[in-house]
Amino acid sequence: MKQSTVADKKVIEHSLTGEAVRPRIHSTDALLNATRQCVLVHGPNVSTTLIADRAGVSQATLFKRFGTKENLFKQALRTDIVFGWIERLEAGPDIESSVRTQLDQLAKALVPFYLDNLHPILAWRATNTWPKSIDRRGDDNELLPPKRGRKALAYWLDKAQRQGRLGHFDADAMAVVYIAGCQAPAFRKYMSGEEIDVDVYIKTFTAGFWSGVAP
Repeated sequence: MKQSTVADKKVIEHSLTGEAVRPRIHSTDALLNATRQCVLVHGPNVSTTLIADRAGVSQATLFKRFGTKENLFKQALRTDIVFGWIERLEAGPDIESSVRTQLDQLAKALVPFYLDNLHPILAWRATNTWPKSIDRRGDDNELLPPKRGRKALAYWLDKAQRQGRLGHFDADAMAVVYIAGCQAPAFRKYMSGEEIDVDVYIKTFTAGFWSGVAP
């Protein structure tokens, strides 16, 4: 029989006698990521058995850590985790790093994110079972994450322009172009079945984007 403890945000499985029984350590982030992927691929009715198998832990470990299936889903699908890059953009450009480097780093985060999540998110939304709570951070007047992300990137680009670190262009329009460019591999993969060399694509895309926004 096993029990689980939580230490430094890690879930540790061990025997009740203290003996080592296939010792496994899983970070909370790893458990939430496994849950998020299962929910996005299989929908809201996915079993905790499947989630536990994906995470490599027992169901008891999941419930020990998160209490209920509802809370597990709530934590896994929190907007600030799934769309955490938005808050980084809202903070504005990092003055310690070049704008080009920051745009490259953002693409390296967004392209894999959309490859992993765009298709299952769209498929789940089509079932009309997408939880409304995921689309809002707070009250009903707050922007949905996709629109908030576009506005955050437009703000980021505009601020970099005002700092003299980018050229003259319409920040709103270029924010749309950038996000669409990051989503393109996901659409190509799921619409035509193309295999995308992510590293090559990101390098080519960011170089092309930079040529249009450089000072």
